[in-house]
Amino acid sequence: MAVSAFEAPSLAHALQELPGSSAWVFPEQRDELGPVELRELGWRVAAGLRRAGVAPGDVVGLLVGTGRGVPAGLFGSWCAGAAVSVLPLRVFLDDGTQAQLLRRFLDVAGMRHVIVDGSTVSLGVHLRGQVPGLVVHSVNELVSMGSRQALRPPPEEWLPGPDDLAVVQFTSGSTSEPKGVMLTHRAFMAGLLAVQVSAGCTAEDVFVQWVPHFHDMGLVSPLTLLLLGCRVHQFSPAGFIKRPDWFMSCFADCGGTMLTGPNFAYDLVLEALRGRSQYPQLGAWRLAFNGAEKVRAGTVRRFGAELGAAAGVGGQVMYPVYGLAEATLAAAFPEPGSDVRIECFDRFRLADERVARVVAADDEAAMELVSVGRAVHGIEMRVVDGDRRLCGDGE
Repeated sequence: MAVSAFEAPSLAHALQELPGSSAWVFPEQRDELGPVELRELGWRVAAGLRRAGVAPGDVVGLLVGTGRGVPAGLFGSWCAGAAVSVLPLRVFLDDGTQAQLLRRFLDVAGMRHVIVDGSTVSLGVHLRGQVPGLVVHSVNELVSMGSRQALRPPPEEWLPGPDDLAVVQFTSGSTSEPKGVMLTHRAFMAGLLAVQVSAGCTAEDVFVQWVPHFHDMGLVSPLTLLLLGCRVHQFSPAGFIKRPDWFMSCFADCGGTMLTGPNFAYDLVLEALRGRSQYPQLGAWRLAFNGAEKVRAGTVRRFGAELGAAAGVGGQVMYPVYGLAEATLAAAFPEPGSDVRIECFDRFRLADERVARVVAADDEAAMELVSVGRAVHGIEMRVVDGDRRLCGDGE
């Protein structure tokens, strides 16, 4: 009996168990990687990293744009026995300023190796100038180093165990010192399974994403669908932000069934499509994951009203969710295919007394809140007060 990729003891082992239907597609680069190409890329980068001195337990920084550098750095680091931290790219900042900000992340995690690609070579040079002893590797350089020997799976002694560190997931670090959440392979694999089970994902789903990989939503979501055997279509954040109408046409063309993003992304989509004489047909769309910021009731209502008849979007597609890095993303999901639940609460009692009192929609104190469902598969959730006392209904 074949072993499911979700049953693998680590993400490095999961690479070897990818279903034959898995594919990571980068439409803007016109690049597609199936399971054979993903394994070859990961194994060669792993061999290159080991030749470059990366040791088990090291944390490798991944500083790449949208493209094959993402799976190369992820799977390459894991197959070399190292952990990985996807570093934030802020394209609106110059390289010198970005390097100053990134140095804090490297210091916190003790990173001494960073992987770059063609789009971040200059940033890597600036970073190396600010961090003594830092070794910067390009993806192509690592592949070349790993190609000096015959292609084969990494030795078993390289591969991490379930309780070895897999990912250091950082907060933004823009307003305070960056805080890294340390996730083991066991925890990360459990997080992937939680998304798959709770959202009812199947191998027939087609996942489309623009959320950057340094965000936990942008890291966990595509890996979940990839391990399940889905086609993952990855677009750049800039591609979506600048042309959301074009992005949604691409989403329709590839038969997308799942999309992730924060609430503002769906406002952007609605604004871009509003007034068009012809909407892209989105009848295959099954779930619109809405998280990473407050889900607004107005957005939920406009989404259903404007995309229903015009684009063929079903009434249960909007999918408000809640997650945090400490839970490997997923914490609470609704039942897939259910109506979004919106309730009105007394804003003053909620703010001043921390009491959730339901009121009528026309009450002057009414504040609408959108439900994000229940605890996901494998997680138990408790609501407690400041004294860690279990809260009752309405508290």
